Amino acid sequence: KATVSVLNWAGWGRPFSRGNPPGVGCLPMLFQRDQRDDLFALSSDEYLQKFNVRCYLNDMVRLLLESRDEKPLEFISEYFLTVAKGTHVTHRAYEYIKATLHNRAAFCMLLRIVFDPKDFQAGLKIEDFAQLVYLLCPDLPYYMFKKVYSVVGPEDDGLPALMQAMGIHVYFAEFLNDLDTALQPADGLVPRELLSDATVTQVTKAKPAPDGDGAVTESAPTPPRDTVHLAFKNAAQRADVSADVSSEHVLLDHILVELYTSAELLQHISHRHPALHASLCKGGGVDGLVGGVVQAHDTMVASGRQRRQKTAK
Repeated sequence: KATVSVLNWAGWGRPFSRGNPPGVGCLPMLFQRDQRDDLFALSSDEYLQKFNVRCYLNDMVRLLLESRDEKPLEFISEYFLTVAKGTHVTHRAYEYIKATLHNRAAFCMLLRIVFDPKDFQAGLKIEDFAQLVYLLCPDLPYYMFKKVYSVVGPEDDGLPALMQAMGIHVYFAEFLNDLDTALQPADGLVPRELLSDATVTQVTKAKPAPDGDGAVTESAPTPPRDTVHLAFKNAAQRADVSADVSSEHVLLDHILVELYTSAELLQHISHRHPALHASLCKGGGVDGLVGGVVQAHDTMVASGRQRRQKTAK
């Protein structure tokens, strides 16, 4: 009886209805204990940095002071609820979106689910594509639109492909910069000898992201090595059947399109942020979100008009 009690306490006796096969229920519990031990081993500053707590606290206080809300405690509660759900990145500056991986993942997921592709015709122009994304992030750098649009284009899968590509570009921004540096493309051409294991190791090696007040404190995200290998391989195969590329080169755009349209990269982001995936991609946090995005955009335009009128007076 004592043995059974210990096993039940450890999780071995959990029923199938809770999603735990007999005999393995204790493993998540033991793993969670190891994680908690690791967290207690961190200093106070290290713990706060690990979860970007200061970033969100500073942002919340700044917004509260700007709004001077009559119910500050409800304002604070609502702020952190939206952070947990992933809807907090709507109509926020790019600096805030890229500040944490949680923010980047939320933005990446929202791009793919907020706008219904049935509402937009095929062959979306780059200006229209930019205006849609600006509803979520009004100051996203325009060079990102030009890069994504030139690689993916609107013809094949239209809006969904463009939105996925933009989300991946934002999430893996540092990796894509490193990739461009490592491959040294000349006129968009990459020497085949650079599509090597050494290059994959170089661009997927963990690197600290830019630090600073409110900046991301996690390592800059990199794709799985296998995904990069596959992108190199498929780009080389495309070059083999292309009359526009010599046998010594591949097109950088062919590598990028493999990454931008990769289902594996979307799965990778979802696995790194399971709570966000459950909240957003399964429909838990986006009810009425499009209306809220448009309303926020209209409010911003009206506020800007009022400020200009006051300045003119």
